[in-house]
Amino acid sequence: MAKRISPRVNVIIAFALAIGLGLSVTLIVMGSREQGDTGTGGSAESNGTQSGGTGSGGSGATPSSRPPTATLPDHEATAAGIAEMAGLVFPTEMIEFRSAANPNRQQLDLMFSAPPASVSRFLSDSELPSPTEGERLILHGSPLWELNPGENTAISSTEDRRNKIARTVELVTNTADPAANVVVRISLVPVG
Repeated sequence: MAKRISPRVNVIIAFALAIGLGLSVTLIVMGSREQGDTGTGGSAESNGTQSGGTGSGGSGATPSSRPPTATLPDHEATAAGIAEMAGLVFPTEMIEFRSAANPNRQQLDLMFSAPPASVSRFLSDSELPSPTEGERLILHGSPLWELNPGENTAISSTEDRRNKIARTVELVTNTADPAANVVVRISLVPVG
């Protein structure tokens, strides 16, 4: 015959379960509040970039105990402002300049096109290393570009760090017409 558990033990077990449930609900609510706190979010600029925004993420820790998240320095959302912030020297012949930033200032994507000689000057004037043919360093999609360009294209890439910013550059060239403008894709992310 099975032993009966005393009523006192039943009360203690029920009390312990109630405390555990209460703590679980409290932690879930507190964690979801922190994850929902995304800061100011920024505002869209006329050239398609985002400015502002100092989100705090949501690791479940209190804001003071989280390690600081690196963000890009404040800058004007113009080609000149971005050039100054990232140490880039855009060619005067560049056309179709576009930029897109995420609201928390942790990534800024840029794209423009220019003649091949101008792109070579851009790389040297911006003190970027020589690109490696066939190497893909930008592996994320962007509102500015398709991840995999069409036929008759070749990709070369380079990257470095300057002013606490990782600068990754991909060149998309038209293999059918080597004199055609080169599409330059740039991804800027903060370092440290």
